[in-house]
Amino acid sequence: MNRKSWIAVLTLFACLVTVFLAPSAYALPPQQSYTSGDVVALRGTPHLWIAGDDGALHWAGDTRALANRPVDWSSRRELSLEELRAQRRGDPYLSAGLLKEGDPIYLVKWESEQSVPTLLQIQSIPDVELFGINGSNYGDFVLDRNTWQGRFGLNVDALTRGTLAPAVAPPATATPAVTVTPAVTLQVREVERHQTAQYEYEYRFEISGAAPNARLFATVEFEEWICSPECTDTFRSRRGPFEIGTANREGRLEWKETHPPYKGSTYIFTDTQGNSVTVGIGNDI
Repeated sequence: MNRKSWIAVLTLFACLVTVFLAPSAYALPPQQSYTSGDVVALRGTPHLWIAGDDGALHWAGDTRALANRPVDWSSRRELSLEELRAQRRGDPYLSAGLLKEGDPIYLVKWESEQSVPTLLQIQSIPDVELFGINGSNYGDFVLDRNTWQGRFGLNVDALTRGTLAPAVAPPATATPAVTVTPAVTLQVREVERHQTAQYEYEYRFEISGAAPNARLFATVEFEEWICSPECTDTFRSRRGPFEIGTANREGRLEWKETHPPYKGSTYIFTDTQGNSVTVGIGNDI
């Protein structure tokens, strides 16, 4: 093959590489920069994100959550879903968190002019993820019924309920399709509790019902005895969420924790899909 033929072959090869290998990189929307207070809207929806001091976008759940934050409404711009997903997103701005009651997760939307909030059911897990909820902050924002009522002093049954506008539209299908998705119902069992030292106790739990190989997280809310040396006073605190391991192929995980004596504690176990289970433990002493 002569020199001209080699040049032609190499040119053709370069063109093929450009066509078949490069498009995925070129198709990625750019990461944009933001000033604190910038407003970003998801095109075709009522959902807004506000840029924070960290340069990340934070989903705005209600006006009460924005009361003490800078917001420049004149800076509003619209992004497509693909463009928004390419941006750096932080924790959501929420005034009263999200409420999980059974399977549904609700936005507790509490506007500045309202005396009580409204519960709006979030339509899908992709919506929850787009709003900035993940395995690292799930326990901070998603509360079960008892925890939410204890924190805000309101009866969930007395609140008005509705449906939150979807952010991630379901994929269009030419014909209806029936799919069967195994239900995920987390369960927890206290396997053992014993004293390991003078002021040290160990709990052992078995979490079951998870999806195979699912990552699991724990959040601990507790009232701890102050023993110096007598155990007379207590203080309340909270840890987590933190990752405790991965379920086996049967959806089970055994986990143990060593800690000072608790007067009472609540353990909340969650997975990355938002499923959770709660167990309460009594006084160690």
